[in-house]
Amino acid sequence: MHVLKNAWYVAAWCSELSEQPRSRTLLGQPVLLARKSDGSAVALGNRCPHRFAPLHMGTWNGNSIQCGYHGLRFGLDGTCVENPTGKGAIPRQARIPAYRVAEKDGFVWIWMGEAEAADEALIPDFSAMNAPSQRHARGGYLNIKANYQLMIDNLIDLSHVAFLHPTFGTKSMAQGKIDIIEGRRILYVNRLMAGCEAPSYLLAVAGPDRKVDHWLDMTLFMPSSMILASGAARPGQGRVGGAPLSGHVVTPETDGTTHYFFSISLDATQYSEEAVNQFHAQQKQVFLTEDIPMLEGCQALMGTTDLWALQPVLLATDAGPVRARKWLDQLIREESGQGQRASA
Repeated sequence: MHVLKNAWYVAAWCSELSEQPRSRTLLGQPVLLARKSDGSAVALGNRCPHRFAPLHMGTWNGNSIQCGYHGLRFGLDGTCVENPTGKGAIPRQARIPAYRVAEKDGFVWIWMGEAEAADEALIPDFSAMNAPSQRHARGGYLNIKANYQLMIDNLIDLSHVAFLHPTFGTKSMAQGKIDIIEGRRILYVNRLMAGCEAPSYLLAVAGPDRKVDHWLDMTLFMPSSMILASGAARPGQGRVGGAPLSGHVVTPETDGTTHYFFSISLDATQYSEEAVNQFHAQQKQVFLTEDIPMLEGCQALMGTTDLWALQPVLLATDAGPVRARKWLDQLIREESGQGQRASA
């Protein structure tokens, strides 16, 4: 798979994990997710090395998993600690991966690369969405039959809103000014539609002329975690007011499928819990009925996950996605020892 392994990815929402183990494929690998006896999260390889049985179908006791097929038991470090067959000798090859995990901002983050390189300081910062001043509706999840980079393209290039989501945008969204700023494994793609016609849901902000400055500022934490700050104000006032925040996190499942975790956070002084939950439900509905059919349609017609191999026509609005793809390509080459070091 064309993925960066030495990076933090979201494996699940914290609320998804319990003492009952569950299975999820991440970066092409079968992973068992559960909670240990002390309540903390654990992630292990989910394939028994004997007959390749799914371990989540076995018995989890909070500190080890016993394969439900022939009884091999594995500890939290992935080593086999019990062989109930024959004389009990444990083959040296009898071990499963044990992955580094951390819980932060409502997510279970997983590091599937080199364990010694797993620095929790590199976990994307979603704390703004969980601030006391915010109401945060989270837990959204969808599985999408498209490559994760198509998802990133879709979320960074929001010019598509003018056409795919006409309820939320006008054609001015395809003509906004784009500013791109690189940080330390962070890409900011800020879009401003100055003096544009207000979409219907922003008419309350607009004056009699129905004009607003409308902004959509996307932060991409490399490789695939995003926060969108959006808002509008009367022309010339700048980015004022409490901007709604929406979280968009994609984790590669396989080359052609993606886990999508989403949430929304709004000013608690302006929005009730019921209103925030309604917006969250709307997030899901829009993606289900508009984004997913388009993305899955694109993937089906591409027939490959290598966008560049198809020599796509590029538009001015592709500046953000192209920058993100090239940067990620460079990071992956560096990781494999094939490229020069990219800027931090």
